[in-house]
Amino acid sequence: MNTKDITRLMINTAVDRGLKEMTDDPKRALRKLVDMGSEFSTGRFQPEIFSIITNILENEDSPYYKLIRDFLFNTDFNCVKTFGINIGYESWTYNARILRQKAEDLKFSIPWVLGFSYDSSAATKNAMTVDRISSVINDARNLGINTFAIKEESDFSPDTAIYDIFLKNEYSAFFYILKDAQITAHQASLLKKAANVILLINADASYAKETCDMLYDSGVFYAIYKYYTDTDISNLSDPDFYAPLLDFKSSMIFMTSSNSCYKDGGPVIKDFRFHTNVPAIIWDYYYDAMLVNEILCDTKCMLHFDKNGNVYCPEKTKFNILNDGNDILHILSETMPKL
Repeated sequence: MNTKDITRLMINTAVDRGLKEMTDDPKRALRKLVDMGSEFSTGRFQPEIFSIITNILENEDSPYYKLIRDFLFNTDFNCVKTFGINIGYESWTYNARILRQKAEDLKFSIPWVLGFSYDSSAATKNAMTVDRISSVINDARNLGINTFAIKEESDFSPDTAIYDIFLKNEYSAFFYILKDAQITAHQASLLKKAANVILLINADASYAKETCDMLYDSGVFYAIYKYYTDTDISNLSDPDFYAPLLDFKSSMIFMTSSNSCYKDGGPVIKDFRFHTNVPAIIWDYYYDAMLVNEILCDTKCMLHFDKNGNVYCPEKTKFNILNDGNDILHILSETMPKL
């Protein structure tokens, strides 16, 4: 057993013990989990985040106590543990070192998260497929990229083939984003089996509330997301703006700018989540992803492919992952900031 496996086993055991203690003394157990996390915080990102969490939990009336308690009591422990270790240790610690070394060797930045849009109902030869996404993920993992966001663009029930990617990459972390909120109980059980996925439901989609109720009752690790526009930014620091979203029983709310949005609400959301009584952790999807990248690798960058394989972010370049010669390494070299 190598050093990495031993460290993961130690973290796994400590988290198991901490989660079980939650039923006896939630506040004490939360503090112990934070202290334990700090002990294993050898990467750049964790000391900062654990310092923030410690300051928040010093307030005995913090809404995050109830939030975390309810989240842990109503979400499958194995999903919480596996996703947490995969993103906290595998992505932000172990693979972050690989990212930085590869970036230094190659002289360009490498993002910590890689995104794909995918339409399971598309049948054209130019569409992204599960096999193609899987192939790109394999190549990306060799560069130290260990977290992936996959957005299902279809309005129909997701293709179950996508779950093979989650199961095959057991030490990776996945954000699985649905355009519409239709997912079956069987597919929810597949997510729990994989345990390395957080499912994101569009709060404005049809059946979103019913779907979230089902996910909440079944213990699936899920969150909601909502688009904002330029006119919404002034309201992003108002607790009343988020009140309707609490009906989804989600511990996290991911705000994301719409295609027509030219302003950045990220700084407003970042400040608000540490000075709020809203019982949910609020993120700006793009802003916070790039903020993490800056902490891990000193640069802000992101790479996302649309459903036809075109580079969508950074903004719609000419490169397509499906074209000959345009493998992930080549596209990164052409689109990412140079070092």
